[in-house]
Amino acid sequence: MLLAKAKSSNTGGIIDQGTRKARRLYVGNLPVDEMQITEDMLVRFFNAAAHQAGIANTTLPGDAVVSAWLSTENKFAFVEFRSMEEASSGLSLNGITMGPNSLKVSRPSDYEDPGSSMMAMRMAAGDMSAVPGMVPGMGMAFPVVPPPQGPPSCVIRLTNMVNLETLKDAQDIADIKEDVGDECQKHGKLEQVAVPGPGEAGAGDVYVKFDSSESALGCKAALHGRMFDGKAVQATFFSEEDFNNNKF
Repeated sequence: MLLAKAKSSNTGGIIDQGTRKARRLYVGNLPVDEMQITEDMLVRFFNAAAHQAGIANTTLPGDAVVSAWLSTENKFAFVEFRSMEEASSGLSLNGITMGPNSLKVSRPSDYEDPGSSMMAMRMAAGDMSAVPGMVPGMGMAFPVVPPPQGPPSCVIRLTNMVNLETLKDAQDIADIKEDVGDECQKHGKLEQVAVPGPGEAGAGDVYVKFDSSESALGCKAALHGRMFDGKAVQATFFSEEDFNNNKF
């Protein structure tokens, strides 16, 4: 199905070759005995998968995957994304099915994080803002506590999305459920959207339950960091058991 919906790659712009090692992913366990795999087929397959999983950045021109390299015996391959962010999100495609096989998608052995070398340079210069989770303030550094991520789940929690002042009655909550549902259903089959009201546990957050953790992961990757009403949305996994028991 993915191959049938795929389109040819067209970046429509210049790609920074200096980040190439950070934009490539290794692909193993290809179904070489069942399919006649080509590099073009891999590009089209992963572009369709990236689009379906919500990995592709729709604000950039062209397709997320720009090229592929296939080993001589067709046993493994490397796919190159147009951006480091999309390559990182592409790791969520690990286990995706191609023919009868579940593909192994991971970082290649020569992977280099461009941020690591930049961080070392900035720390050597005395810039503590290079340290993850630290921000400068009056000559000192203060820790920034990241939101709890939780283990992978079919439920995600969206924060920085709802202003409690807008939750005045049942109709407001219903409207928010509809709006969030319309956006999230692009990434998979929705089972439920929960919006706790004022005074309830979890008020101010939106909880979305999918039929699978894969769909939840695609939605999480697409919505995390997106600006909404002047604020950056935070998308994290949430316990399915707690969700089912209304333990927000």
